[in-house]
Amino acid sequence: MTELEIIFIKGDQNGDLVLNKAEVLLIAITSFNETDSDRDNMLEKKEVGKLASDPEFSDNDADKNGALSIEEVIAEKLADFKTADTNSDGMLTIIEVKKFYEGKQ
Repeated sequence: MTELEIIFIKGDQNGDLVLNKAEVLLIAITSFNETDSDRDNMLEKKEVGKLASDPEFSDNDADKNGALSIEEVIAEKLADFKTADTNSDGMLTIIEVKKFYEGKQ
């Protein structure tokens, strides 16, 4: 099983084999809180390590302060959800999620 599949299964709170927006946001918020080691409600480059060099980090930093707030992370996840939901049914299947992340590489 891939890391993506494990995250998907753990995030599928109701076990219906799809992720709704609430489940996706819960995954994002949980990950944010786990990564925010200094508990200042911001993800700084030192906390995200090599992900800080990913262009998406700076692209999602809307206020260009060098860190991501929970609001910026949520906005990014909602935009990703809309893009990944290729059939516009408000749910993400594992196939849609895999295709979305394959396209980001």
